[in-house]
Amino acid sequence: MNCRSLRILGAAVACSLTATAAVAATDSADRRLAAYFEAAYERMLAANPSLATAQGDSRNRPPSARQWEDLTERGLAADAAGARRELAAVRKIRSAALSPRARLQQRMFIGQQLLLLERHRWRHHLYPLNQIVGPHVDVPRTLANQPLRTAADLDAWFTRLEAVPAHLDGLIERLDLAAARGIQLPKSVYPLLAAQARGIVRDDPVRADFERRAALLEIDEPQRAAALARARSTLNGSVHPAYLRLVATLERQAPDGRTDGGAWQLPEGDVFYAFLLRQFTTTDLTAEQVHALGLAEVERTHREMRELMQRIGESGDLRTFLQRLKADPRFYLSDDEAGRAAYLSRARGIVEERRTRLERARH
Repeated sequence: MNCRSLRILGAAVACSLTATAAVAATDSADRRLAAYFEAAYERMLAANPSLATAQGDSRNRPPSARQWEDLTERGLAADAAGARRELAAVRKIRSAALSPRARLQQRMFIGQQLLLLERHRWRHHLYPLNQIVGPHVDVPRTLANQPLRTAADLDAWFTRLEAVPAHLDGLIERLDLAAARGIQLPKSVYPLLAAQARGIVRDDPVRADFERRAALLEIDEPQRAAALARARSTLNGSVHPAYLRLVATLERQAPDGRTDGGAWQLPEGDVFYAFLLRQFTTTDLTAEQVHALGLAEVERTHREMRELMQRIGESGDLRTFLQRLKADPRFYLSDDEAGRAAYLSRARGIVEERRTRLERARH
């Protein structure tokens, strides 16, 4: 083998070793990022116990752990500080060393933390409850989703139940802080919220669920009787009074509520609305541009529907045509096993199509 051949062979070996080292470095960086994400996910669950329960995390955390999201100003500040720490930590992982897929994941995670920090700026504008969702309706649902079979489950359930009053008091603090800044819901919503909270006290869904599941607890009868008595005492003595404090707060704030909706009525409402647009559309479109786009899309859709009417020989206006479609049984699945199976098949097909598109987008 001549010198030139040796040089070519040496260069080839060097290139091969360099490529192997680069792959190994990339694999190492990807594993480091994946390990970081796993740890960050655990921290997120610890800070959001209701979310952890909703996602099926059935671990009985120590009594000192947070039982509910901390809605107080102090708790929200701690959450923002946590987002800043996550942001600083994930940025220490060099993106150049990551595979394209991991680099995208890192970029998405950074964007998520930046969004959390921006949401913290608008924490008072982001009203924490309405007539559909909120901590007041999450409490019964979360307690019902928490495992309750063993003695350890029972202890964890009571630890969380006994933390409900502090959780609701944090919600009240947040409502008062927002109201002091002139940030409130439309006036018509307050009676609905107060009625919801009163209904939870009246109907007592937590007690009903606990009494039903108490029969399945793996404890003896004296312990079961003691647990039932403790649940009733806690609900009547502290949980229900906390709900009634929430009712009183809502009724006190109702007269000062805004008379109608619209983020523009809030302090810095236009800036807040621009933030909401960025959050929900992931674009920098202005409110005017979004509105114009919406009008254009409605016009385009109606034009295509009118063209379709012409092709199938339909006459009359679009509204009448749509009413006929809604009333025609041909366009509905049958309300039986066959119809339900067809619906599930169609839904699964849509999900699979979206999954395929997402997989293509990732590459």
